[in-house]
Amino acid sequence: MSKKFLLTAFSKDRPGIVADLSQVIYENGYNLEDSSMTNLAGEFAILL
Repeated sequence: MSKKFLLTAFSKDRPGIVADLSQVIYENGYNLEDSSMTNLAGEFAILL
């Protein structure tokens, strides 16, 4: 049985932020199936 989770994150936008989040997900044995990223009020926002 596979486990699923939903992650929402907000941060100051910077180069490499998506790579950093993806690395943590990979290192913990999860697969990234879908994502949505945007800029909200000048901040980086991601829904995984």
